Amino acid sequence: MTTTYEKPEVSLVSFQPLSRKGMEQTIVIQLNIKNHTKKELSISKFSYSLKVEELEAVRGVFSNLKPIPAFGATKIEFHATMNIFSAFRILESAIKSKNGAIRYALNTKIHSAWWKLASTSAKSGQINLGSTYNL
Repeated sequence: MTTTYEKPEVSLVSFQPLSRKGMEQTIVIQLNIKNHTKKELSISKFSYSLKVEELEAVRGVFSNLKPIPAFGATKIEFHATMNIFSAFRILESAIKSKNGAIRYALNTKIHSAWWKLASTSAKSGQINLGSTYNL
């Protein structure tokens, strides 16, 4: 009997600015993680890197996330800070695009207690900031 491993699927759900303090802009990032296996997914370590408009916006690491049920999904939401100058360049790109869309590239790595190798994912696309800034 062969066991096949289905990689978890990670996608960017939202990217919302919050408060600004000094030279840092706080943002809320929401990711969706889907488990495509018939076993609960226990994530021992989750790391991410998010580039927005080809600028490295944020990166970080989480540990001990809540397990994801078999064939289930969970959303994780976290606050991150980015340099205010990068935030201004991202906003400028959103304004120039006329529809408020910005390009992103999300790289993630998931370490599981029951799988020896980390699962990596690279996604890119566009996300709309238009409603956030009334663009």
